[in-house]
Amino acid sequence: MSLRRIAILIASSALLLFATPTASALAGVPTLPELRAQLRQTRMRLHRAETTMRSARTDLIGVRALVTAVGGLPAVFGTATVTDPTPEPTPSPTPSPEPSASATPSPEVVPLTGDPALDALVAALRPGLAVRLLADGIVTQEEMAGLEARAANWRRLVRRLRRRENALQSRVAERRQIAGWNRRGAWRPLIKIAAKRYHISAGGLYRLMMCESGGRRYAGRTYKGLFQYYPGTWRASWNPWRSLSIYNGWAQIQATALAIRRGMGPGHWPNTYPIAF
Repeated sequence: MSLRRIAILIASSALLLFATPTASALAGVPTLPELRAQLRQTRMRLHRAETTMRSARTDLIGVRALVTAVGGLPAVFGTATVTDPTPEPTPSPTPSPEPSASATPSPEVVPLTGDPALDALVAALRPGLAVRLLADGIVTQEEMAGLEARAANWRRLVRRLRRRENALQSRVAERRQIAGWNRRGAWRPLIKIAAKRYHISAGGLYRLMMCESGGRRYAGRTYKGLFQYYPGTWRASWNPWRSLSIYNGWAQIQATALAIRRGMGPGHWPNTYPIAF
């Protein structure tokens, strides 16, 4: 057995004994299907929030128009007429016949001000909102502030959800691109990503790969893959990607970048690391 192989086996044994398990390094990093699911959920939430925001904005605009028409706050409309819905009948001891298909519930009656112009503005409001605001014949500063706060809160939520949607779209696009590069064996852009993530030299990482395998994914027998990992070393607890195939190029690139960042390069690649870096 060569001195290089002996050194690698010794380093692997030391890692098994002393390395802190970091399988959780992959935990919290969602897969592409998980990111797509998050994007779908965010889009559904955004759609609901946008619908409510438009409703809140319409309410605010309608009430502002009404308040402006009476000269500002507090907006006094006199004694508003509020008609209660028809009360439900008192249950009888004998069952009553079911209502016919043409029977409809009594509509909620909007309060009237007695002024046709104002009544037209009131009628433009949602009936429930009009009843709530005008039941006492006055729109107060507090009620207007509540409408403004509601509209502002939904507007902020929509902005946050749009930012999240854009971020997820970018992450999904990046993951799809990475998967494509990995399938095609386009190692240079993947090496640049991993080198930037772990703050190491992209040129050194590329040279190390070329020294070890010439960029061939399936190179080697005992030592395998782009960076020639011994299977036992690959499956050790130091490697967050150990559950993936040893021939997965992107997994090897990331694992190697992490190993070099942790100072494990000379132990793993004693002959080629000094040449590459």
